[in-house]
Amino acid sequence: MKALKKLTRLHDHLQDLTWEEAREIMLHILEGRMSDIRLSSFLTAMRIKGETVEELKGIISAIEEKIKYPEPIEDGLSLSLNYDGKKKTIYILPSALAIATRCGIRVTYHWAEKVPAKEGVT
Repeated sequence: MKALKKLTRLHDHLQDLTWEEAREIMLHILEGRMSDIRLSSFLTAMRIKGETVEELKGIISAIEEKIKYPEPIEDGLSLSLNYDGKKKTIYILPSALAIATRCGIRVTYHWAEKVPAKEGVT
């Protein structure tokens, strides 16, 4: 992969990638066609040199091509945790899911692990 060599060769001063090259590398990553060593080299080089706008556009293009969105639930209820990491609040999500489901309401929920507490207005 020429683009990866272009980015990771130190004697060439970590050259910027074109939109197409950045997109190609990200497609290799998303499709699992890049070894751990090459992935590490890519991420390290990007961290050292910094990303250009064109590189980010290429990466986002590849992600947009590969992302699979779930089918929307019409007339569904979306529930979530509070995402603020607080432990003293009542954890009602499991109960809310059970009650809504028994009432015939289609439910989707979302959450994230280890989200730290936020400060200020959320």
